[in-house]
Amino acid sequence: MKRYSPFDRNQKNDQLQMTPMIDVVFLLLIFFVWTSSFQKIEYLLPTNVQVSLGTTENANPPEVIPEELDFDQIVLSLSQTPDKKILWKFNEEPIPSLEALQRRLQMVASVKNDMLVILAPDREVPLGDAITVYDLSRSAGFQKVHFAAKDPQGPPQDEPIATGDS
Repeated sequence: MKRYSPFDRNQKNDQLQMTPMIDVVFLLLIFFVWTSSFQKIEYLLPTNVQVSLGTTENANPPEVIPEELDFDQIVLSLSQTPDKKILWKFNEEPIPSLEALQRRLQMVASVKNDMLVILAPDREVPLGDAITVYDLSRSAGFQKVHFAAKDPQGPPQDEPIATGDS
Protein backbone atom coordinates (compact mmCIF):
# COMPACT_ATOMS: atom_id res chain seq x y z
CA MET A 1 0.00 0.00 0.00
CA LYS A 2 1.29 3.38 -0.94
CA ARG A 3 1.83 5.89 1.75
CA TYR A 4 0.65 9.41 0.99
CA SER A 5 2.98 12.27 1.55
CA PRO A 6 1.71 15.68 2.66
CA PHE A 7 4.30 17.30 0.39
CA ASP A 8 3.14 15.60 -2.78
CA ARG A 9 1.21 18.20 -4.82
CA ASN A 10 0.14 15.82 -7.55
CA GLN A 11 -1.87 13.77 -5.12
CA LYS A 12 -5.68 14.35 -5.21
CA ASN A 13 -7.68 14.50 -2.03
CA ASP A 14 -11.26 13.58 -2.92
CA GLN A 15 -12.55 13.57 0.63
CA LEU A 16 -14.29 16.58 2.09
CA GLN A 17 -13.62 17.47 5.68
CA MET A 18 -17.13 17.76 7.16
CA THR A 19 -16.14 18.18 10.81
CA PRO A 20 -14.99 21.83 10.50
CA MET A 21 -18.12 22.72 8.52
CA ILE A 22 -20.42 21.19 11.16
CA ASP A 23 -18.50 23.03 13.87
CA VAL A 24 -19.00 26.33 12.06
CA VAL A 25 -22.72 25.67 11.60
CA PHE A 26 -23.17 24.91 15.31
CA LEU A 27 -21.20 28.00 16.29
CA LEU A 28 -23.43 30.14 14.05
CA LEU A 29 -26.54 28.53 15.48
CA ILE A 30 -25.41 29.22 19.04
CA PHE A 31 -24.50 32.80 18.12
CA PHE A 32 -27.91 33.53 16.61
CA VAL A 33 -29.80 31.96 19.51
CA TRP A 34 -27.81 33.94 22.07
CA THR A 35 -28.16 37.24 20.25
CA SER A 36 -31.86 36.91 19.42
CA SER A 37 -34.33 38.76 21.59
CA PHE A 38 -37.38 37.03 23.02
CA GLN A 39 -38.91 40.23 24.40
CA LYS A 40 -42.01 42.04 23.27
CA ILE A 41 -41.80 43.92 20.03
CA GLU A 42 -40.82 47.51 20.71
CA TYR A 43 -43.92 49.15 19.25
CA LEU A 44 -46.12 47.18 21.69
CA LEU A 45 -44.34 48.55 24.75
CA PRO A 46 -45.93 51.45 26.63
CA THR A 47 -44.48 54.87 25.95
CA ASN A 48 -45.06 58.42 27.09
CA VAL A 49 -44.49 59.82 23.59
CA GLN A 50 -47.70 61.17 22.14
CA VAL A 51 -48.24 60.88 18.41
CA SER A 52 -50.16 63.82 16.99
CA LEU A 53 -51.91 63.50 13.68
CA GLY A 54 -52.59 67.15 12.93
CA THR A 55 -54.07 68.91 15.93
CA THR A 56 -52.92 68.75 19.51
CA GLU A 57 -56.23 69.97 20.87
CA ASN A 58 -58.32 67.51 22.87
CA ALA A 59 -55.38 65.11 22.91
CA ASN A 60 -55.76 62.61 25.72
CA PRO A 61 -52.63 60.84 26.89
CA PRO A 62 -52.82 57.14 26.00
CA GLU A 63 -53.35 54.70 28.82
CA VAL A 64 -50.25 52.70 29.61
CA ILE A 65 -50.56 48.98 29.01
CA PRO A 66 -49.09 47.08 31.94
CA GLU A 67 -46.03 45.21 30.79
CA GLU A 68 -46.87 42.23 32.93
CA LEU A 69 -50.31 41.78 34.38
CA ASP A 70 -49.84 40.93 38.02
CA PHE A 71 -53.37 39.64 38.53
CA ASP A 72 -55.09 36.45 37.41
CA GLN A 73 -58.63 37.76 37.31
CA ILE A 74 -60.46 41.04 36.98
CA VAL A 75 -63.13 41.91 39.53
CA LEU A 76 -65.53 44.59 38.31
CA SER A 77 -67.49 45.95 41.26
CA LEU A 78 -70.66 47.94 40.64
CA SER A 79 -72.32 49.99 43.34
CA GLN A 80 -74.99 52.67 43.44
CA THR A 81 -74.96 55.94 45.37
CA PRO A 82 -78.08 57.24 47.13
CA ASP A 83 -78.66 59.64 44.22
CA LYS A 84 -78.89 56.62 41.83
CA LYS A 85 -75.43 57.14 40.28
CA ILE A 86 -73.49 53.98 39.35
CA LEU A 87 -69.90 53.63 40.56
CA TRP A 88 -67.49 51.21 38.85
CA LYS A 89 -64.35 49.68 40.31
CA PHE A 90 -61.73 47.75 38.36
CA ASN A 91 -59.93 45.52 40.90
CA GLU A 92 -60.80 48.00 43.68
CA GLU A 93 -59.61 50.99 41.59
CA PRO A 94 -62.40 53.53 40.97
CA ILE A 95 -63.22 54.21 37.31
CA PRO A 96 -64.72 57.64 36.52
CA SER A 97 -67.01 56.71 33.62
CA LEU A 98 -68.37 53.85 31.57
CA GLU A 99 -66.21 54.95 28.62
CA ALA A 100 -63.08 54.81 30.79
CA LEU A 101 -64.08 51.31 31.91
CA GLN A 102 -64.52 50.27 28.28
CA ARG A 103 -61.05 51.64 27.37
CA ARG A 104 -59.47 49.84 30.34
CA LEU A 105 -61.15 46.54 29.43
CA GLN A 106 -60.04 46.84 25.80
CA MET A 107 -56.49 47.67 26.87
CA VAL A 108 -56.24 44.62 29.16
CA ALA A 109 -57.97 42.35 26.63
CA SER A 110 -55.44 43.35 23.98
CA VAL A 111 -52.71 42.01 26.27
CA LYS A 112 -54.45 38.98 27.79
CA ASN A 113 -58.01 38.12 26.79
CA ASP A 114 -58.20 34.68 28.44
CA MET A 115 -58.32 36.27 31.90
CA LEU A 116 -61.38 35.61 34.08
CA VAL A 117 -63.66 38.65 34.52
CA ILE A 118 -65.93 38.57 37.57
CA LEU A 119 -68.82 41.03 37.73
CA ALA A 120 -69.78 41.82 41.32
CA PRO A 121 -72.81 44.15 41.32
CA ASP A 122 -74.37 45.23 44.62
CA ARG A 123 -78.03 44.41 45.25
CA GLU A 124 -79.04 48.03 44.60
CA VAL A 125 -77.54 48.13 41.09
CA PRO A 126 -80.16 47.73 38.35
CA LEU A 127 -79.81 44.60 36.25
CA GLY A 128 -79.55 46.65 33.06
CA ASP A 129 -76.36 48.35 34.27
CA ALA A 130 -74.81 45.00 35.20
CA ILE A 131 -75.71 43.61 31.75
CA THR A 132 -74.15 46.69 30.11
CA VAL A 133 -70.84 46.01 31.88
CA TYR A 134 -71.14 42.32 30.94
CA ASP A 135 -71.62 43.31 27.28
CA LEU A 136 -68.64 45.68 27.47
CA SER A 137 -66.47 42.86 28.81
CA ARG A 138 -67.53 40.47 26.07
CA SER A 139 -67.15 43.07 23.31
CA ALA A 140 -63.66 43.92 24.59
CA GLY A 141 -62.72 40.32 23.78
CA PHE A 142 -62.75 38.52 27.11
CA GLN A 143 -63.66 34.85 26.79
CA LYS A 144 -64.73 34.17 30.40
CA VAL A 145 -67.10 36.62 32.09
CA HIS A 146 -68.87 35.44 35.26
CA PHE A 147 -71.25 36.99 37.73
CA ALA A 148 -70.31 36.87 41.40
CA ALA A 149 -72.61 35.61 44.10
CA LYS A 150 -72.24 35.63 47.83
CA ASP A 151 -72.65 32.33 49.64
CA PRO A 152 -75.82 32.76 51.75
CA GLN A 153 -74.90 29.93 54.15
CA GLY A 154 -71.16 30.49 54.45
CA PRO A 155 -69.22 33.12 56.35
CA PRO A 156 -68.78 36.55 54.73
CA GLN A 157 -65.92 36.57 52.30
CA ASP A 158 -63.62 39.30 51.04
CA GLU A 159 -63.48 37.86 47.52
CA PRO A 160 -66.64 37.18 45.52
CA ILE A 161 -67.35 33.67 44.32
CA ALA A 162 -67.50 33.29 40.55
CA THR A 163 -70.57 31.45 39.37
CA GLY A 164 -71.77 30.34 36.00
CA ASP A 165 -70.05 30.07 32.66
CA SER A 166 -70.31 32.42 29.76
